[in-house]
Amino acid sequence: MIRLPIVLIFLAISFGVQVLLSRTYKWWPGLILPLIHLIIAVAFFIYNLNEAFLNLESYGQFLIQYGWTGLFALVIKSSVIFVPTILLLLIYWFFRHQYNKKHSPPSKDKAYRKMMAKDLD
Repeated sequence: MIRLPIVLIFLAISFGVQVLLSRTYKWWPGLILPLIHLIIAVAFFIYNLNEAFLNLESYGQFLIQYGWTGLFALVIKSSVIFVPTILLLLIYWFFRHQYNKKHSPPSKDKAYRKMMAKDLD
């Protein structure tokens, strides 16, 4: 029961750090946390599937016992572990988009282009 608050605190901290990393000058620091979460989620997913189905015979027994609805529930349950990765990528995209919008030069502005042409002369 005490594990859930620890996991939620860990996720909240990682979301906060993700916001900070997404706002940096370089683009790649914002992708570090999603990559770490993705590696952990894939490892957890593979470990759970290997533990659930040690061999093909146990997979057949699972289908006989629970049917396709059980398999669908297993897929949904297993894919929930990828939600933090998706949220981190959404945070990265949102804050990176804001950063690029704020720090990119207004290249479509006619007065800006005219001023830049004068500076080059």
